[in-house]
Amino acid sequence: DSILGVGIESAVAQGQHLFSVYPNPAKKNILIDYESSASLPVQISIVGIDGKVVLSRSEKLKKGRNYFSIDISSLTEGMYALTLSGNPGIVSSKKFIRIR
Repeated sequence: DSILGVGIESAVAQGQHLFSVYPNPAKKNILIDYESSASLPVQISIVGIDGKVVLSRSEKLKKGRNYFSIDISSLTEGMYALTLSGNPGIVSSKKFIRIR
C-alpha cells in the first residue's frame, strides 16, 4: 500500500491508512511500519487515555518503507494512542494496548 502524491499532506487528503503498529497488544516494544512518498520530518507521540503525552520523539522519514521501534516497557498497562504528526498537522493515529 504505497501513498501516491507527495508527502504527508497528500496522504491525508487521500484518507489512506499510513502506518501499522504491531504487535498489538504489546509488552516491551512496538514497531511502526510506515510507507512514505517523500523524505520529511515527523513527530511520533504516545498519548494515554487521560490525554497526556507519555512519550514523544522526532524522526526523519525517508522515501519508501520506514520502520521505527519504540520501547514501551516503562508505560503502565492500558490503552494508548500512537500519533504521527508533521506539517501541516496530525497525520494519523492508531490505538494499541500495553500488557505485562
